[in-house]
Amino acid sequence: MLWALGPTFRKTVGTLLEASSGVAAASAQLGHSSENVTRKHYVQKTHEAPDNTSLLEAFGN
Repeated sequence: MLWALGPTFRKTVGTLLEASSGVAAASAQLGHSSENVTRKHYVQKTHEAPDNTSLLEAFGN
């Protein structure tokens, strides 16, 4: 099971570095020859949704 931690850890590092310092820093840290590799495989894409707070609060009433 420890073999699964390596890729997960690298993706976490890539995502955090990209968010704080940019994709170039993440790519360099991970040793990639191309920033495209980092973007495609090692940076978690964020998911944004509209603010539906009032609609969802209606379920609580």
